[in-house]
Amino acid sequence: GFDPVAVSNVVNAFARSGLKDPPLFAHMAEAVVEMRGPGALSLSVIANGFARASERDKTLSAEVFDVIADHVMGVPEREWTPQTAANLLNAFARVEMRREDAIRR
Repeated sequence: GFDPVAVSNVVNAFARSGLKDPPLFAHMAEAVVEMRGPGALSLSVIANGFARASERDKTLSAEVFDVIADHVMGVPEREWTPQTAANLLNAFARVEMRREDAIRR
């Protein structure tokens, strides 16, 4: 699997750059699927990166947010800080993602 910190760095950097590159984000979405053991910080950064990129490119699939939500379910509660939780919820809200199980986590 891919390193969650590396994935978060790449997604965040390209999202912040304003670059519209659907193949890159499609590849990174595949990397999110293949990540093993991502932590709260990586997930919140990845979610925000995809949320930011989706504002410019509506072709980005909402499926990546389902995968992120699935990963959220595996993160121990003690890893979540108020900041990482708020960042994740903000990203979900920006893309109108509603996964009650992940949000309540």
